Amino acid sequence: MNINTLWGLIALYIALSFVITRWLEKKIVGQHSRTKRFAWMYGIIFVISIGFWFLNGRPLSVWVLIATAIGIANGVGLYIRWKALNISLSGTSVLSFPDDLIAMGLSFFFLKEWILLNLPLGIGIALASSAAIALGLEKYKKKEPLLFFWYVGGYSVIWGLAYFLEKLFAITGLHPAEFMFGWYGGCFLSATALMLWHKEEAAYQNHTDGLKKKDFVFLSVLSLAIFTTMWAGLVVFRYTPQIAFQPILLVSEAIIPTAIGLWLFKERHQYSKREKVLLGIAILGVIFIALGLR
Repeated sequence: MNINTLWGLIALYIALSFVITRWLEKKIVGQHSRTKRFAWMYGIIFVISIGFWFLNGRPLSVWVLIATAIGIANGVGLYIRWKALNISLSGTSVLSFPDDLIAMGLSFFFLKEWILLNLPLGIGIALASSAAIALGLEKYKKKEPLLFFWYVGGYSVIWGLAYFLEKLFAITGLHPAEFMFGWYGGCFLSATALMLWHKEEAAYQNHTDGLKKKDFVFLSVLSLAIFTTMWAGLVVFRYTPQIAFQPILLVSEAIIPTAIGLWLFKERHQYSKREKVLLGIAILGVIFIALGLR
């Protein structure tokens, strides 16, 4: 694939995942009928996935069942992340580095991506990863509620494995239409189960009034953004080592949604001088990664 096209897909992924999706999620996660919104969102994405699969005319292989099982776990992981986002978007963003590190570690050893390392790429990965971890530790010192760290830790483990499996399916030749059919079918199953059986706190329970038209507009835009992000990610994973792509996501998530949380949602936090230096180091790491991928 042309390098400019690849970077265009990476930019699309970052814009959809860390700007549009995070902003819409933050608007939704604190409202009533949370599990109902969650189930509707994944229902819409699954319908889009069915259409995408039908248009591509792909047969369904046994691998779709594995993708479905992973999707069930991913659905639970995303709902845990919704709970963390409700507490703090900025905090969730800077503390989400374990999922990237887990995915990178698995690809490094099991997919033997260590053979793809060059000097600029190695320097970039080291700078970006260490800076993001340090930012997370700075956030830990801010004394967020303990439950918040359980939420972030729980979904980070699930998503780290999911990221690795996305990469694995991308390079084994499973068509995105098949993968997304199974993946989002599994997500819809777990979301439906949560809606039916998970008891929320009073403020977030399902209302008898139901959802309004604007709620479905929000959910439809969010669903399309999530679906397109997954498609872009699968294409990028097919042509880019995970140890190169994942640090870019790591730094992007540590910076962009954090800024949205601080400035748009007025979350209580200001960057210290130390944090500003760490952000600069993280950005420098991404620049080195870009040089290593040329």
